[in-house]
Amino acid sequence: MQMRPFILLVGAEAARCMSLAASADPVAVEVPSIAAAALALLTSQPPRLAAVVVSEDPQAGPVVDFIDWTMRLWPHLPVVVACAPGSSLRWLHRPNLHRVAHGDAERLASVVAALVDERMPVAH
Repeated sequence: MQMRPFILLVGAEAARCMSLAASADPVAVEVPSIAAAALALLTSQPPRLAAVVVSEDPQAGPVVDFIDWTMRLWPHLPVVVACAPGSSLRWLHRPNLHRVAHGDAERLASVVAALVDERMPVAH
């Protein structure tokens, strides 16, 4: 039996995209803050983890620090961030970091679905 991919969604924008990425059949866990996301990452099973999707949202917390921390611990884990207009994240360059414009739920969903398919291909 194949494991379903696990996607961690941080913030409201990230959660919105998942209704559009249902074809990947992920186990999506929505958390409201960076602190909750860190806890979820530390307690999840990393082999099942397909991607982390982060909304750049003032209520979520320090996004850049979270991305740096995540990529230090799991350098091959894709991180997708929905960047707010004028975001300083435009200048952040990290391996496996994918930026999408905040509010572009369709693009966010397609990036996430492609990453899930690449990391957790479905057996036919």
